[in-house]
Amino acid sequence: MKTVAARFRYIMKRCIRRVPIPMLWKEQLLFFLKLGYWPDLEKPRSFSEKLNYRKLYEKDFRLVRLSDKVAVRDYVEKVAGKRYLIPVVFVGRKISTQELYNLGNDIVIKRNCDSGSAYMIKENSPGISETVVKDIGWDRDYGFITNEWWYREIEPKILVEKRLQDSAEDFPLDYKFFVFDSGGRKSCFIEVIRRRHDGVTECGLFDSNLKRIVRDGTQVKRKGLSEFPGDFPAVDTFAEMKEVAFTLTSGFNFVRVDLYSVEGKVYFGELTFCPSEGRTSFDPVSFDFELGKIWGSSVLLDGLGQIAHGKYLVGHN
Repeated sequence: MKTVAARFRYIMKRCIRRVPIPMLWKEQLLFFLKLGYWPDLEKPRSFSEKLNYRKLYEKDFRLVRLSDKVAVRDYVEKVAGKRYLIPVVFVGRKISTQELYNLGNDIVIKRNCDSGSAYMIKENSPGISETVVKDIGWDRDYGFITNEWWYREIEPKILVEKRLQDSAEDFPLDYKFFVFDSGGRKSCFIEVIRRRHDGVTECGLFDSNLKRIVRDGTQVKRKGLSEFPGDFPAVDTFAEMKEVAFTLTSGFNFVRVDLYSVEGKVYFGELTFCPSEGRTSFDPVSFDFELGKIWGSSVLLDGLGQIAHGKYLVGHN
């Protein structure tokens, strides 16, 4: 159940989206409502400010193809290899209840032009198929809602994949690689997401040495998500996942790469150019500014346990 504060923010967010004001003002208001500090979106400093700068001012049309969950598959196959692609059982402009039901059990249906529309179907039925087809959001203009213009340029399609199954988890763990390129040298940190059967989402932030990211003796966290318990999951494919993430982000100063590791095999999820609509809420907020110094600068991450440029330590100046 949402708290009073959460409900207030939700209502305010909906109101701000509908107010006929310049997009810059709208993004600033939404930013302040979520992150608690007023952003400078014309001279960005923090990670979140730079994500919003990307939305407002960058017109890199590569983002259209690479954010399209159908079109990006060709890119992944060419750059990294077909073996990383989740098997697909349907692609089309529309799908009927009967067509979805005929695809059987253990499938995932999603739209190619948004984020968060995925429906996992373990045991299919006519009723479940009918509900999903009604709820898939045919007329939802995600790019307009979030101001991520590249989604608006994608031809809408429906994609149905085989559901990945992990014997050790309710749902496969989601390894989100935040990859930065500073002067041609790449570095990253990893957000591990566990989605439990009871609806709780757990999140842990780890550096590239698989250690918890800690600042001033306290673990850096994502606000609003439960803490991922324990250490980085024991996975033999980490080196391969990191290599795939670095390969797929060639030519970009920042991209988030979502990967899965299931039964010893790595699978590609998606490329995300503006995580959380540009409003990723870190605790402490200083970590947001720390990442902002890394993006597009000569400052490099060294496992994110030591962020340095010579003797210069980001966050300790």
